[in-house]
Amino acid sequence: LQARNQVAFSALEELLGWLGNTKGAHVGLFDATNTTRVRRQEIMTRCARTPGIRVAFLESICTDEGILHKNYDMKLQNADYCKWDPEEARKDFQQRVERYEKEYETVEDDEDEGRVSFMKVLNCGEKTVQRCC
Repeated sequence: LQARNQVAFSALEELLGWLGNTKGAHVGLFDATNTTRVRRQEIMTRCARTPGIRVAFLESICTDEGILHKNYDMKLQNADYCKWDPEEARKDFQQRVERYEKEYETVEDDEDEGRVSFMKVLNCGEKTVQRCC
């Protein structure tokens, strides 16, 4: 876990460096597992030290079993699992999901005293919720 965090924050530093060294308006996407308030606060704290950076979180929430199964099938074809036995791969991936679900905290209006911008996409666009700060 610590190694994953180091890689993630190294990527964040690289992204912030790129954003800081380019002229004009730019958008950078930091695609990581930012599933807890603590993790999101760490990101916002780091980004606050770089002038001109605004943070918004994009959260994808899926409760539709059909969509979830299609997503699982796609994940099982990626590089992490392509050489695995299909049943073992599915079992491993489901265990990964269960671990994330145990610590998962959705982004809420009151997060960081209401100073967090976010967009939630539910069931691949069935509904969206946003908060802009």
